[in-house]
Amino acid sequence: MHGQKRAEYKSRLLNPEAAAKLATKARQWNHLSRELLAQRRRLLGPPAPSEEGAAAEGDDAALVPPSPGILLALTEKMLSVNPDPSHLWNVRREMLLCAPPAAGAPSKEGENEAEGAEEPNAHAKRSSFDIEAELKLTAHCLQRNPKSYSSWFHRKWALVYHLTHGAPSPAIASPTEESSLQKQHVDGTKSILQAELELCAQFLQLDERNFHCWNYRRFVVALRGSCGRSGASSAPREGDAAKSDMELFSGSWSSWLEPSEVSMGAQLSKSAGTAKGILPTGNEGAVDGETDIANSIAPLSKEELEKIITDEWDFTTSKIQDNFSNGSAFHYRSKLLPLMLASRAPSGDAGDRHDAILSLAREEWENILLNAIFTEPDDQTPWWYLRCIVSWARPSAEWNEELSEEYEALLFEMADSLRELLEVEKENGMATGEGGVRDESKGAKCKWGYIGLHLVLSTLLESKLIDEDEREELREEAKDCFEQAVNAKYPSSKGHIALLRERSGVMFEVDATRLHVHPDLSKKKFDVILFTFPHTGVPNFAAGCSGPNPKSIDGNKQLIRDFLRSAQKILANDGEINITLKTSAPYDRWTFPDFADYEIEAKSQHNFRAQTFPGYSHRSTKGHIDLVKNGHAKTYVFGRKRKHQGTAEEEVEFARVEEEDIETFVIEVLSGDQNERFNVLDIRRRFPEAILPDTRQLNRVLYAMESRKLLKKGSPNAWNKKPTWALTK
Repeated sequence: MHGQKRAEYKSRLLNPEAAAKLATKARQWNHLSRELLAQRRRLLGPPAPSEEGAAAEGDDAALVPPSPGILLALTEKMLSVNPDPSHLWNVRREMLLCAPPAAGAPSKEGENEAEGAEEPNAHAKRSSFDIEAELKLTAHCLQRNPKSYSSWFHRKWALVYHLTHGAPSPAIASPTEESSLQKQHVDGTKSILQAELELCAQFLQLDERNFHCWNYRRFVVALRGSCGRSGASSAPREGDAAKSDMELFSGSWSSWLEPSEVSMGAQLSKSAGTAKGILPTGNEGAVDGETDIANSIAPLSKEELEKIITDEWDFTTSKIQDNFSNGSAFHYRSKLLPLMLASRAPSGDAGDRHDAILSLAREEWENILLNAIFTEPDDQTPWWYLRCIVSWARPSAEWNEELSEEYEALLFEMADSLRELLEVEKENGMATGEGGVRDESKGAKCKWGYIGLHLVLSTLLESKLIDEDEREELREEAKDCFEQAVNAKYPSSKGHIALLRERSGVMFEVDATRLHVHPDLSKKKFDVILFTFPHTGVPNFAAGCSGPNPKSIDGNKQLIRDFLRSAQKILANDGEINITLKTSAPYDRWTFPDFADYEIEAKSQHNFRAQTFPGYSHRSTKGHIDLVKNGHAKTYVFGRKRKHQGTAEEEVEFARVEEEDIETFVIEVLSGDQNERFNVLDIRRRFPEAILPDTRQLNRVLYAMESRKLLKKGSPNAWNKKPTWALTK
């Protein structure tokens, strides 16, 4: 839970008395777990040999299998202590739907003959399912752990099972009686779902960012939509209508609007519809007396649908106003946008729809976002929602010029407000130095403000209605915003950028995978291209992953491949590409391509040495400084593929040169005649062709050896300016 420190939580284990009690409880829980699984095997599986022997000897105890009731009691006891193990919930669902043979029931051989004689409503009689009991148990479990995946899932399953199986269907009943019973079932379900929404509100009062609860809430809202209006016809629906019903019961909102417009996906698998205890599809697998899903469905009226959407919209508004950092509420609200749009522009007319989009976007900016970003400018949550609104309201190709002008006017209003915010933050952040002079360099700290303004300006630059002079001004302002955002995230970058500008040049917003199409870079060829500690920003480790995050590994592998494919197109003939990576997990899984269809190949690799780059420190994508120690990273060198002109018999097999081997050969060369002075070219000429290093690689080794006091640098020879080298005596 939020606010609970891990150290305090673990400190109780340091107390021997408390540790002993916990160990005893763990042993008891494990004993119950083994007992539960053993009894389940006895109930559902073939009898063990020992049990068959006992039965042959007349042991009455062996003839009586454990009952589902005993297993249900065991699961309830264990889950009340620890609600997280999913296998216990699976056993519980199995027992709730279990149909043990009654006393005197026919054997398995006679089952087929007896099936036709099964009395109506037999499923309801033999099922142990009780919706109130399941809701009570899961509520208790969620009080112990409000973020228990398994508990929330079981609660969803219980609601769906009640909705699809709970309506009584007597064998003999008049149409009026059946309609009355059906109405009672639908009304009862509506009451349960309303109570579930109130429960969600209580949980979100305790932890307003509990995304499990937000997820469950929109599931309940989807079920509310599936109940329909009271008194509607309960005639079965088939075909596409039945398919839409299944989507509603799975937690999806896609049948409320066009599926392409709503991204509220299913939470229970529709493909598992025929599995025991999950949703049946249509009449498949239904037994006499079992309620068909379609019989529980009646379409919502327009007023009822709008009431549900408006209630949810107002609920997210209240939660966001309570805490602007509530990312779950903003996410939920973003998914409600298409539904709110449909309620405001029901006709489907393109002009009405575009007007409604701009109106809704303006309301969100003025009523939600402005208040949020001026109150908490350093909180990233409202800024992500701003990105969502700007993208969602962007005009499509069929918009007319008038609507595009309205969108452009909204963006200019956003830009003006964000400039005002940055001025206020700069004033508040500036420190007063000696003589009462204010240091303006202390003011640019509102990172998200600069990123937000950069987003708005970049979007404006895509407009066709802006003249060229105004476009150039916006472009320069966007570049400045990006640089200010970099300075805010990396405080020391300002001095580095200034130094680089003195000696070379600095570019922002360069895509490492598209260097060859950059308007400036594509016109040049580079001797050295460095990519030091590349990373996509996807976390290396994520919740739900037992090891390194597979998405991070795959994404970074693809990043390196795309970078190499692009960098080779702007590499000089004798140039080299250097990529530096850490050697620990998960970086050791970022494999390189085989280079069969590349213009470059791997040349060498060497341990990364921080001394080679005085003053350098690795910055993570999160912004903190990470000092990489020698030996904890490697630099991989790539160059253009070598083409040998000799015959096949004379062709030299070039080997990848390790820098440790180069050091050994350098020492051998300089040990031969210690009175002679060798520069880098002299040393390189003495290497055999098969392990001939690049000049830059050899220079790097020489300077690294000097930093480790293995070599000393001397004055250049008379005929060139390259320093000479000698062994340290």
